[in-house]
Amino acid sequence: MKSARDYYLDENYNCAEATIRGANDSLGLGLDDKAMKLLSGCGGGMSCGMTCGVLCSYVAALGELLTEEKGHLSPALKPGVSGFVKLFSETFGGTDCRDLQPKYKREGIRCAVLVEEAQDLFARYVEDHGFGK
Repeated sequence: MKSARDYYLDENYNCAEATIRGANDSLGLGLDDKAMKLLSGCGGGMSCGMTCGVLCSYVAALGELLTEEKGHLSPALKPGVSGFVKLFSETFGGTDCRDLQPKYKREGIRCAVLVEEAQDLFARYVEDHGFGK
């Protein structure tokens, strides 16, 4: 099983791609390669510095974990997502790539520290709330 950091650094996926692949492995989401490609455009804050691709992928993972049939018919989805977004923002100092990059982006490893720390944060969040499959 590979971590998000492994996918990010060793296989050169962008932050969003690496994150969803790491979540797929660690949580057994059952996503195929085609499904994981849906997050490709979220890397680099949707390529324009907006919402962090790591966060976008964890929101998608929560969608897979918490959506029963449709989002608005899944009572755990809204509080589960909003709770994680709040925790992510408080932990890392924001949700936008343009705000996070100055703190976390480093020459040669890009945002690997954020990718790794966010994976640990998400794993604890899922476990603490009983969201695992």
